[in-house]
Amino acid sequence: AVYNRKAMCASARLVSSNLLMEMVPDIPVSQAERTLHNSRVEHLKESEPAFRVDEAHALLTGMEANTRKIRNGLFFAFDVVHYFDSRPVPGTDDIVTDSNEKAIFKLALKEAIDEEESLAEFVSSAQCEEKESDKNVVSFVEFQTARLSSDVAETLAQSLENLEKRQARIEEREESMSVAVRHMHARLLQLQGDAKTIARRLEKALFIRQQIRKASRWRGKKAKIVYGIPESSTGSVPEIFPPSMPSG
Repeated sequence: AVYNRKAMCASARLVSSNLLMEMVPDIPVSQAERTLHNSRVEHLKESEPAFRVDEAHALLTGMEANTRKIRNGLFFAFDVVHYFDSRPVPGTDDIVTDSNEKAIFKLALKEAIDEEESLAEFVSSAQCEEKESDKNVVSFVEFQTARLSSDVAETLAQSLENLEKRQARIEEREESMSVAVRHMHARLLQLQGDAKTIARRLEKALFIRQQIRKASRWRGKKAKIVYGIPESSTGSVPEIFPPSMPSG
């Protein structure tokens, strides 16, 4: 069932990154998580239906209701502000004379003070939460930056170490090749010297042989040429002695 694609697709077993790392040898954690994420996105694209216009009716209806609530609240706030802006400024007894009016004014003033205090408290709590969230974001960014810096430094150190090892191996190979080339060059020079020596000796022997033939023809008799090639005790190229005329 492991290698059956239909059975694997029909199975409801959840696949985690650890399970994927056990199934696929030598796969990094990041690659396993990325593979699972991409597979989930492709599965959702294939399994879920496409978004249709009639499905947006409920969302648009709720958005319209929330917009109406916000609009009504804004109109109510405008009415309250306009009411208090249009009221006379208290401070003298002749401005507000009616007791009911004074009571309404005090109640409205108290509500306004309470609203102001609640608003100030909300603003202060929002500022504290914002500062706390900023601190959390900064600490998270610093932690991730430090982690990435350590990972990059470790990767760079490993790369430099591998490069140094490779350079050392290359230098060793170059040294061995240079030594072999020097030995080969010395051997070729030795062979060249031996070849030149043999060539000079052959030329000398040929010259002496030609001279002897000329002298034999001049005397009117054929001379017998004897070559002496002694064996060399050192195992090098033997020496070639000039031909000699037989006695008598």
